[in-house]
Amino acid sequence: MIDKYNDIGRALCLSAIALLPYSSAFGLNTYLIAQNKEKILSIVSIACLLFSFALLIIFKTINISSYDLYFFVPLLTYIIYTITCAILVYNVMSSRITVKKLFLFIR
Repeated sequence: MIDKYNDIGRALCLSAIALLPYSSAFGLNTYLIAQNKEKILSIVSIACLLFSFALLIIFKTINISSYDLYFFVPLLTYIIYTITCAILVYNVMSSRITVKKLFLFIR
């Protein structure tokens, strides 16, 4: 009975890693809401949702057999969401942004 749960470890690790980028975005989206940027934040969220949906359809079309690889979809989506929120925060603060500043800001 335990043999059928042998591959669950990798799935649990990937699911935990997939949530990490979103923890960096929590303060960023709260700041944007405080600055009355809910409309642009909702557009970003909907775009990320559509991206995630499209990526899942691509994964299904490719016929990926290992279910734990599907955790890369939220991982990529959360990374894009966090980077986009960081760029929006820099725009709201009227600050110049570089790639180095961006990655130091979202880490």
